[in-house]
Amino acid sequence: MNRILRFAIATLVALPMFAADLGKFSKWSDSPQSYFMTKAERQQWDALTTEADAEKFVAEFLAKREPGFAAEVAKRAEQADKYLTIADRAGSKTLRGKVVVLFGPPSGLNISNRANTTTKRDNPIMAGALSNAGSTSGGGRSADSVTPTGSSISTSQGIRVYSITFSGDATTKTIDKQSVTFIIDADAATGKDEFASRSAGKEAEEYFELAARASIVRK
Repeated sequence: MNRILRFAIATLVALPMFAADLGKFSKWSDSPQSYFMTKAERQQWDALTTEADAEKFVAEFLAKREPGFAAEVAKRAEQADKYLTIADRAGSKTLRGKVVVLFGPPSGLNISNRANTTTKRDNPIMAGALSNAGSTSGGGRSADSVTPTGSSISTSQGIRVYSITFSGDATTKTIDKQSVTFIIDADAATGKDEFASRSAGKEAEEYFELAARASIVRK
């Protein structure tokens, strides 16, 4: 067997031995508290492999923040769940919830609705299938009476648009701006959301990092 192939197989077999086992902290990185991790802290977290290491990290993480940090985060997450939940997706587990957890109660919140319509053109195979489905051997509609090749099928998706604005201390002390507005599109059926544009998402990530750094108490 090729030496490189043997090495590759041995590496794949050994990987499970080094898999991280963070125990009760395995989902902490998805919790509202974790939104306040800086990029450097997240890199440290990703390198952890044991529950003891994770426990030490979380203890040090909280020690860097105000004494009431955990309680305040829990309060904000509760509000996000109460007002921003859609379907079975908890508000605190979404982007719209994340901005509320990071910046606190918004100074402005506007929710509107729109429909995203997607049109798909039929191909010959689909058109033929529809033609056959629409005809009967007993003389019902003929193939010529159904939707012709080249027609289209349209589907509509309900979108809930969240425009969430923060101002005052929530932004001046974190991102050095008088105000900032996040525009987030959420699927009205599932609650899954995303920023309205790629550039908006990139800018938001920069603000998130600044908010995370601002949560650290300077001693």
